[in-house]
Amino acid sequence: MFLYNVNEIPPIRDQIRAAAAATRHNPLCNLDVDEMEALYTLKFGPNGNHPLNGNGWNFIEQTNQTFTIMATLAAAEYLLNEYPECGGLELRLANAPGRDIRSVNPNVVEAETFTVGEALFRRELRYDINRFIGAEAENCFIFYYCHANEGNQQEQMEQQMDLEQHYTLGDRGPEVQIWRLSREQIM
Repeated sequence: MFLYNVNEIPPIRDQIRAAAAATRHNPLCNLDVDEMEALYTLKFGPNGNHPLNGNGWNFIEQTNQTFTIMATLAAAEYLLNEYPECGGLELRLANAPGRDIRSVNPNVVEAETFTVGEALFRRELRYDINRFIGAEAENCFIFYYCHANEGNQQEQMEQQMDLEQHYTLGDRGPEVQIWRLSREQIM
C-alpha cells in the first residue's frame, strides 16, 4: 500500500474500525463449550474480520494485526508530516514481508513498527533494531506501543534496557530513532 499524504490515513482507520465493529457484533463463537475448545475456536476459527479487506479471519490474528496496522498508520502520519522529501510511503501491512515502512524516494526513511505486551518488549525491540544493520536510509525509526498493566512498568523496563530515543548501530548501520506510541495513537 502506498500513501502520499496524511489525508489518506483516516479512511484506512475507518476501514479498520468497521472490521472491528463487525467482529464485535458477531457472536465470536459458542463459548459454552470445553475451555480448550473455546480457545481453539478463537485462535483458529473464522470468527473475526481482516482489518483491511473485511474477509473472514480468526479473532486472535485480527486483534494482533489491527493494533500493529494502527501503529504503522500513526508512524506514517508522523513521517509524512516530518519528511515531505520522502515522496510518499510504502507500507507493508498485515504480515507482509519486508520493512514495515519505506519512503517512495529511496533511502530517505525506513521504519519498523510493533505493538506488544510487556513480556515480549525487550525481544521485539532488539529484533527490530538489528533489522537495521546494513540499512542505507538517512532516517531509520522504530515506532512501538507496549502495554503496561501497572503504573509506569513500561518506563521501568525502558530504563532497565538503557533505552534512549536514539540507538546507534555504529559501523554496522545507521542511527535508529525509537519512538513510543501512546494508546490513543493506536486506537
